[in-house]
Amino acid sequence: MSLEATLRDIVGVANVLTTGDLSAWEVDWRKRYRGRARLVARPGSTAEVAAVVKACAAAGVAVVPQGGNTGLVGGSVPDGSGTQVLLSLTRLNRVREVDVANLTMTVEAGCLLQAVQDAAAARDLLFPLSLASEGSCTIGGNLATNAGGTQVVRFGNARELCLGLEVVTARGEVWEGLSGLRKDNTGYDLRDLFIGSEGTLGVITAATLKLYPQPAAVTTATTQADSTRRARRLTLVAAALLGACVVGAALPAFAWPTSLARLAVLLVPLLLPLPGLLRGQRRTYAWATLCVTPYFLYGLTEVIANPAVRAPAGAILFASLAWFVTLVNYLRATRPPRAVDPQVESGA
Repeated sequence: MSLEATLRDIVGVANVLTTGDLSAWEVDWRKRYRGRARLVARPGSTAEVAAVVKACAAAGVAVVPQGGNTGLVGGSVPDGSGTQVLLSLTRLNRVREVDVANLTMTVEAGCLLQAVQDAAAARDLLFPLSLASEGSCTIGGNLATNAGGTQVVRFGNARELCLGLEVVTARGEVWEGLSGLRKDNTGYDLRDLFIGSEGTLGVITAATLKLYPQPAAVTTATTQADSTRRARRLTLVAAALLGACVVGAALPAFAWPTSLARLAVLLVPLLLPLPGLLRGQRRTYAWATLCVTPYFLYGLTEVIANPAVRAPAGAILFASLAWFVTLVNYLRATRPPRAVDPQVESGA
């Protein structure tokens, strides 16, 4: 029996996808990484995940686990060989238990982060992990990548918010590590080994998470500092005065004073051909073009793909374009006059 037929028996015919548009699983969120899977398997329980992994292991086929496919580094996308099985966990989306007395909840790996937050909020509790993709990322992916989010200063990364895991190992065996016990100093901490491993050691199928009481009030302050160093000092002062009340602090992705200095350094190579051009050495045009072209390509790429640095990248793009225009005009202005045939000039 083929692997495809075996997997259809395990998860059902409708949940083994081999044809049609599979780009939702084969292309990453930023459209930078594209792969090709042999098939997409969508199990609906831990037992089905274990059976799929065991069947793939027996067939010698690699498995790529995937949650919400919101990662930015291509870790959940198959390669281009067309031989890997993509294991989508989005059907494992149940909230198994919310223990209000113990401030814990047990959820399956395919639960959306926002669904986990809402389940906690429905009981007037808080699950503090929060990030931009919370409406589409899954808790299994958050744990597999040890996601941080906006409240790391107060609550830590995903690792600090997890008490126990249920994991399917590479051999298709289920490791039962779900526990709401906070003070557990027995043996090896396999939980922390699986968290952050990105599916290389096992497939997370469920997790027991920490909950907190809802805050009585939330205040957001916007401050201004003229350097990254002073912004860090401001964060330390706020933490010293407010203690655990500070849940997050963010700096802009592009700080203007520092970035302007970097921009100046980046533009220095563009000045290297200038002396030769001023002396009329037209051959330096090739060197000038060689210097300018990478800046132009860099600026164009960042302006299109990276909104966080669009302003400085636009400045680099504008500067390189200005150089191109200047060089072209210079070459046209300094072009030697065309030789004229004396016989034509004399009218002979």
